[in-house]
Amino acid sequence: MKIPNISINIVFVIVGAVFSSFLAQSSFSQGFNNNEWIFGYCEGTDNNYISFGKDGIAKVNTLPAANTFGKGNAAMAVDPVTGQVLFYTDGALVYNYLNLAMQGVVGELGGSETGRQTVAISELDYSEGGGNKLFYVFFLNTTGELEYAVADMNNQGGAQANQPPAGAISPGGTLGPASGSILVVKSAGSPNFLISFENGSLVSREIGETEGDFTQQGNLP
Repeated sequence: MKIPNISINIVFVIVGAVFSSFLAQSSFSQGFNNNEWIFGYCEGTDNNYISFGKDGIAKVNTLPAANTFGKGNAAMAVDPVTGQVLFYTDGALVYNYLNLAMQGVVGELGGSETGRQTVAISELDYSEGGGNKLFYVFFLNTTGELEYAVADMNNQGGAQANQPPAGAISPGGTLGPASGSILVVKSAGSPNFLISFENGSLVSREIGETEGDFTQQGNLP
């Protein structure tokens, strides 16, 4: 059964409120599922992130000092069942839960770690248990194009045989010119929507169930 689309007007109201809050804050992040995830960075101090998982308990973790990570550009994917980190990115590099660069892409992803929320994550095909665990990583590249890569979290990646898969990432495709910030939003009963700025307009695309399936649903000057 087709899940009803979320109201495009509601999407734009939500996104307008979120982007308005950017003016008063220095760094942001997005999380996968209904948990609230905040990723923070402080100059000259530890690179920490705070998670509010399903158990309702806030946890603070510190990234390895050797990890290169942008301070204003962050997105994270977490397991919807366990609440554990799967991977995170600043648009340039993608790290798995072992805090190691994810396998699959040689060098950097193609985005800019100095961007201001120019990276976002969405599930592509996620099944609990032994099914697919595919995610989109959306990012603006250094020439102003909106691109995506695909993270396969069933790939063993750099994890040992007795560890959960660490994932691998592969190139995806290009959606077209864009600028400013990007965002993935959804309601409990709707598909995911990718929100971006293009040629002076705020554009909403529904994210389909197969790779590369994006349907424009709204355009607001």
